[in-house]
Amino acid sequence: MDADILEGLTPEQVEVVTGGDGPLLVVAGAGTGKTRVITRRVAWLVANGVPPSRILAITFTNKAAREMKERISRWVDSPRMWISTFHSACARILRREIHRLPPYTGDYSIADEHDRLSLVRDIMDELRLDKDSYKPSAVADAVSALKNSPAPAAAMDSFPLVPRSVIEPVFERYAEVMRESNTLDFDDLLLLAVRLFEEHPDTLARYRERFRHVLVDEYQDINAVQNRFLRLLCAPSGNICAVGDPDQAIYGWRGADIGNIMRFEKDFKGARVLKLTRNFRSTNAILAAANRLIANNAMRYSKELRSDRGEGDPPVLLMCGDDLDEARRVIGKVRELVESGRAAPGECAVLYRVNAQSRPFEEECMVRGVPHVLVGAVAFFRRREIKDVIAYLRVIFNPLDSLSLQRIINRPARGIGPGTVARLKERAAERGVGMLDVVLDPALRDDFPKRANFSLDGFASLYRKLRALPHKPVAGLVRSVLEITAYTKGLSASRNPADAEVLANLGQLVNEAARFDDETGGDLRDFLETVSLVSDADDVEEESGALMLMTLHAAKGLEFRYVFLTGMEEGLLPHDRSKDEPHALEEERRLCYVGMTRAKDGLFLSCAARRRAYGEYRPTRPSRFLRETGVGRRTPVPRPRTGPLMNFDLEAFRRRTSQASAEKTGDEPPGAVAYKVGDIIEHAQFGPGRIEKISGRGAATKITVFFRHYGTKVLVLEYAAPKLVLKRRSKD
Repeated sequence: MDADILEGLTPEQVEVVTGGDGPLLVVAGAGTGKTRVITRRVAWLVANGVPPSRILAITFTNKAAREMKERISRWVDSPRMWISTFHSACARILRREIHRLPPYTGDYSIADEHDRLSLVRDIMDELRLDKDSYKPSAVADAVSALKNSPAPAAAMDSFPLVPRSVIEPVFERYAEVMRESNTLDFDDLLLLAVRLFEEHPDTLARYRERFRHVLVDEYQDINAVQNRFLRLLCAPSGNICAVGDPDQAIYGWRGADIGNIMRFEKDFKGARVLKLTRNFRSTNAILAAANRLIANNAMRYSKELRSDRGEGDPPVLLMCGDDLDEARRVIGKVRELVESGRAAPGECAVLYRVNAQSRPFEEECMVRGVPHVLVGAVAFFRRREIKDVIAYLRVIFNPLDSLSLQRIINRPARGIGPGTVARLKERAAERGVGMLDVVLDPALRDDFPKRANFSLDGFASLYRKLRALPHKPVAGLVRSVLEITAYTKGLSASRNPADAEVLANLGQLVNEAARFDDETGGDLRDFLETVSLVSDADDVEEESGALMLMTLHAAKGLEFRYVFLTGMEEGLLPHDRSKDEPHALEEERRLCYVGMTRAKDGLFLSCAARRRAYGEYRPTRPSRFLRETGVGRRTPVPRPRTGPLMNFDLEAFRRRTSQASAEKTGDEPPGAVAYKVGDIIEHAQFGPGRIEKISGRGAATKITVFFRHYGTKVLVLEYAAPKLVLKRRSKD
C-alpha cells in the first residue's frame, strides 16, 4: 500500500508525505504538486494506522476541497473525514455547539459579503447617514475590520474614509440585527468558533481528541483569527502539516497576514521546514524570469524553482503605443497562436491588475471573433433571481432571518411596500418579537391599514405552505418554492431576452439542487450552508474552451499554456497605492510572480507608452518589475510589420526607448559607428527603430530598419548616416 501511495513522487515529495508526527511546514513553490503531496500524505497517514475520522484537511475554496476529496478517494473513501474550507469547518462545528454561545441557535443563517453590504446600506438609510459622502462598501469593510480587531473601541478612529461618528452606530446596529436574525456572516463563523474553544475548554478538548492530524493548504493566506483557531486546535500534539508559499501571498488587502507562515516555526515549537522546488508546469525560461523577480523580496523563504520541461521560449515583451494598441497586439497574438495550431483559445489567458483594464480586450475579442470569458462578471449565486430563491429557502429554514424576509416579502410584487416593511420592523422591535411573528399574527398588526393587512395575510398564507414543505430532496423543494410563490409567472410567455435568461438561471438552480441531492443526499440546511460559502473562485470554469480574461487575483491556482500579463506599468503593476509602503510593494511583486507562474509554454508581458485615465491620455512609465525579470533585454520584441500605429505617442515612446536599458552607449557620431543587427537607432525623420538586417559593403551597404511609427524601411547607409544616432547597442 505504501509503495502505491509513493509511486511517481519526487524524493522531496516523498520526504513530505512520509514525515512523522509534529509540526511540519512545507514551502511549496508554484506548480510543484502541493495538492498531490497533501492528498498522498492523508493516504499515507491512514495506511499507517490513523483513522480517517481523526484527520482534518483545510483549504480555501470549495472547488479545491472537492478536488482534494476526489483525489483522496482513490485511497480513502470515508464520509467521516473532514475535508473543507475554514468557513465550512467552523460552520459544521457551530451547528453542533453554538447553543453554548447564546442567543444563537443551530438553525442560524449565513450571510455572505453581498448580504453584509446590503444590510449596511439599509442601516445607513435607517440612521439617515449620507451614502454619497461615506461609501457603504467602505463602511462594510470597516465593520469587518472592527469585528476582527482585538480592541474594536480603540480601532474606530483608524479608518480614514469612515469617521467614528459613522462607523460606531453602524457597527452597533449591525451586530444587533445579526443577533436578532440569528444570522452569522463569514467573520462570525471564524470568530465564534475561536470564542467557543476559548470559553469552553471541554469542547476544545473534544475536538483536539477528534482531530489528531490537521493539514492546511495555502497557509500563506490565513489571517490572525484562522491562525488562532489552528493554534488552539493543534496544541498540544502539534500534528499540523501546513503547506504554502510566501511568494504567493497576495491577499493582504483582505486580512491575510504573510507573517503567519513566516512565524510558523515560532508558533509551533520544533517545527521542520521542507521545500518543494521542482516545478511541473512551466519551462525554465519562464521560471528564470520569475525567480529573478521574486528574489527582490525580503519577506520570503529563499528558493529557486526549476523544471524538467526544458528551456522553452523566453518570455516576450510587447511595447505598445496605448491601451487600445495593447489590446490589438495581445488579441492578435492570441489569434496567431490559435490559427497556427499552437493553442486553443481556452489554453490562453489575459491577466490584468484591475477589472477596469478589461474593456479594450473585450472589445477586441468581439471585433476579431475570439471566443472569450470575462471572469469576475456577476457570479451565478450572486444573481438577483438566485439570491431571491435562496432567501425564500433561508426564511423557511430560519424564521428569525429578517434580512432574507425583507428581501422576498414583496418579490414577486404583492403590495407590501417599504412603508409596510418599516412598520413591521417597528412593531417587531416594540413587542420584542421577530418580523415574521408580526406577519403571521394578525393581532400584532390590527392597527395596520386594511390594504396592508390584506397583503400581509396573503404572504402569511403563502409562508405556511412553504414552511410545511419537506426539506429534502432539495431539488423538489426549490421547484415547489418557484410554484407556490409564482416567481416564474409570466416569464415563460415573455419575449424579453432578459426574462428568458432569468428563467434559464432558475432552471439551472434546480439543476444545482439536483446535483447536490445526487452527490450528498443532504437536506435544506446542508444545501444552504454549501451555497452560502461559495466563493468567486468556485465560479471559474477552466475548461470553458474560450480565452480567459481575468484579474491576477482571480488567476491564483490556475494554469494556462500561454499567459499575457498586461499593463506592466508603474501605477498599475505595481499599483499606485503601494508606492509608499514597502510591504505593499512586496505584495505587488508577489502578484506579478503569481501571474508569471501561471504560464506553461509561453509568457508575454505588455506595457503601453500612454494609457487613458478619466477621459485623457497620460504618459506612463514601464514597471520596475520588467527590469527585475530581465524580460526584453535579450529578446527581440515582436512588432506589426506594416502601417503606422494609431494613437501612438512618439515622444513618449522616445522616452521609453532612451530609458530601455541601463547600458546605453550615449549619442555616438555616425561616422564612428559600425552598426550591428539589433542596434536601436534614431532617425531624424522616422524616429526610433531597430536594425533588422544589414546587406552589402562599403558605399553600397544597406540597413533594413523597423521604425516604430513608420514600419520597415530599407536605407542606404551612406546617405542615411548623417540622419542616424545610435541609441543602444545590441547585446548579440
